[in-house]
Amino acid sequence: MRIVMLTVGSRGDVQPYVALGRGLQAAGHHVRMATHVEFEGFVRGHGLDFAVIPGNPMGVLRQNDGQPPADTRPFQQIFAEYLRNWTQACLEASAEADVIIYSQLCFIGSYVAEKLGRPCYGAYHTPVTPTSQFPTVYGRGPRKLGGPYNWLSHIIDQQIFWHGHRAMLNQLRRDTLDMPPLAFVNGHFGGLHQRQVPILYGYSPAVMPRPADWTPWIHVTGYWFLERASDWQPPADLVDFLSRGPAPVYLGLGSVADNAPAHIMRELLRGLKLAGVRAIVLPGKFDLAAAELPEETFVIGSTAFDWLFPQLAGVIFHGGPGTLAYALRAGVPTLAIPFFGDQPFWGRRVAELGVGPPPIPCTAVRAEDVAAAVTTMVTSSAMRQRATSLAQAIQQEDGVRTAVDAVHQHMNK
Repeated sequence: MRIVMLTVGSRGDVQPYVALGRGLQAAGHHVRMATHVEFEGFVRGHGLDFAVIPGNPMGVLRQNDGQPPADTRPFQQIFAEYLRNWTQACLEASAEADVIIYSQLCFIGSYVAEKLGRPCYGAYHTPVTPTSQFPTVYGRGPRKLGGPYNWLSHIIDQQIFWHGHRAMLNQLRRDTLDMPPLAFVNGHFGGLHQRQVPILYGYSPAVMPRPADWTPWIHVTGYWFLERASDWQPPADLVDFLSRGPAPVYLGLGSVADNAPAHIMRELLRGLKLAGVRAIVLPGKFDLAAAELPEETFVIGSTAFDWLFPQLAGVIFHGGPGTLAYALRAGVPTLAIPFFGDQPFWGRRVAELGVGPPPIPCTAVRAEDVAAAVTTMVTSSAMRQRATSLAQAIQQEDGVRTAVDAVHQHMNK
């Protein structure tokens, strides 16, 4: 079986799909991953075929000091151009596919599969299927108003997305794919439901249990971890730093660090200093020379999270589900500094599970609040025990294997 996987975005939007692709290839399928050219070596290095999707959208999503742009008109024009280019590239990459798997951000993969007459699967990291058990992950309103409100919040969120992009997406279907427009009301999401497109959610059911009111073609598989190479060795100076004192706290804002306002990183670093902890910092493009650093700070460019995180006292991150997966599996308390998208949701979920302090929004970062949260992370035995218990549950899961089985289940129908 020839499977094509379509994903766009940052390294965190690519790495889990490489793990899933390896699992599918180990099950006897030929897997091609279509994504941005900067990830070609990474994808091919893990034994998968590769095709290019032009243009990485992360710079557009993170303009305006890390926030979504205030003026949607230029963004819509840029986004429409991205979608046209992506669609053409995905059509070419998928021409000989038997099955198409597409990521949350590369949702046009469902249109490509529809055009080519191929079965497809959505492969997501954040729950967006309507349910009465919790409200939309992108909402900012109250979190506990009951089943009818929860369900309605998802429908409203979907309608806002659909009608905000309806003209653009229907033009894409008409002009690029030579397909009919989607319905005015149900639109994109109604089409997926009507076609019963299976969705694989690549997060742990111990972190977010599967709602009972979801249809049978919606799966919560567990995380898709990509293990480090067997011959990988950590930097000797980092090993030495870890051995010289108490367990440090990690600070890294992922791909958003490249565009985050400098004052956010300064306040985070000052908070670590006030808390009196050792630190490992992934600074992105932030200039650490003028920052108030903790007395013992080790600066890294990148490293293997599955090796590093179990040795830490805590993790401060941007709320992205990729980093969160490794922190939770390591049993380490985490603190989110969310910027946009699903990051606030995952930050809140950490606090709800009791495995980290409440998130500190990027717009409200104060060193004193950071210091208080970090102190809680490194001193609370109850929080550490809850994190350890959750890690044990995650370690018992095999998200890749479960996802591969779900793919086979629907293939055989």
